[in-house]
Amino acid sequence: MPFGIQHYKIFLMLALIVVLSKIQRESDTRFLNYEEDLLILHQNEERLREQIQTVMMILETFGWIIVQKKCKVEPKQQINFL
Repeated sequence: MPFGIQHYKIFLMLALIVVLSKIQRESDTRFLNYEEDLLILHQNEERLREQIQTVMMILETFGWIIVQKKCKVEPKQQINFL
C-alpha cells in the first residue's frame, strides 16, 4: 500500500469534522458520520432540506466529490445507516 493511503480515512474524518463543526455550532442540526457516510438530522423537514443543500454546497466548495446516485437527500423518518 502506498505511503499515506492507509490513513486517508482518518484525514477524511478530521476534515469533515472541521468543515461541519461551524455549521453545527450555528444551527440545531445534528450530524452523524461514519467514514465517508454522513447522516444529517433535524426535527423540521424544511430546515433539514436547507441544511442538506448547504452541506453539499460547502463540501463541493472545499473540493469534495459528492456522488449524487449514492445520496439520499429526501428526508425520511427511518433509514438504514451503516
